[in-house]
Amino acid sequence: MSPHAQSTDSLAKKFLGDFTLAPVIELASGRPYNVLIGYDTNLDFGTATNRPSFLPAGSTVPAGLPTPVTSPYIKGYEFIVPTECLAPNNQPFAVAPNVPAPPFGCVGDLPRNAFPRPGFFQIDLRLERKIPLTERVNLDVIADGFNMLNRLNVSDVNPLCDPTSGVCTAGQPTASYDPRTFQFALKLNF
Repeated sequence: MSPHAQSTDSLAKKFLGDFTLAPVIELASGRPYNVLIGYDTNLDFGTATNRPSFLPAGSTVPAGLPTPVTSPYIKGYEFIVPTECLAPNNQPFAVAPNVPAPPFGCVGDLPRNAFPRPGFFQIDLRLERKIPLTERVNLDVIADGFNMLNRLNVSDVNPLCDPTSGVCTAGQPTASYDPRTFQFALKLNF
């Protein structure tokens, strides 16, 4: 090998050497959430546990109940007012016909955490180059990229579906994780 080829080889190694490429790939299914009606029918002094009743799309609605509502974000289901009712003696009672809202003491038959939020997928990337300054001192030049594909990752959705008002936006995205971002750093090691 000629001395010129060795020096070119050595220059290329110095320029292209000491790089580190580190990808992080994260893939997750969506976390479950509760569909809520937004008012207190079960008399627990809160709205965080009041879910509607549900039917498969196209089902016949029980007589006397308001027209079911659907959410454009949840396919295949219709939501109706809560229909599982207990009297003070813990005995079930039926919802009276033509009652626009369920009587107090009623809960929906939709299970807890019945629907998942959208899934999560993200690729983060780190490119790092170590530059020797002296025998004992190195400088690291670092570039980090987060969400490199700039994918919309939904972090939360609207849980509200009120069959009495006819409004159901359950499942509508309301928040997202950060878009593609970069950060740069210098680190001196001695």
